[in-house]
Amino acid sequence: MAAGSLAAPGTTYGPCAEPCEHRDCALTRTSAATPCVYEQCGEPIGYDRLFFQTDVGLAHADCVYDEMGG
Repeated sequence: MAAGSLAAPGTTYGPCAEPCEHRDCALTRTSAATPCVYEQCGEPIGYDRLFFQTDVGLAHADCVYDEMGG
């Protein structure tokens, strides 16, 4: 399983810095705002932070690693 990350708004691969109507920008912002599936976390996935797509949703890589004991 490979981890991914979302580039921050206004950066080369990130969504537009200002509100826009681009579909890919909206999808990136929605993913970034999605809470981590681990209850003990629940923080938004955010930008420039590794995460995994799990069977139940998005989870920070740190949370997955902590759950696995490493």
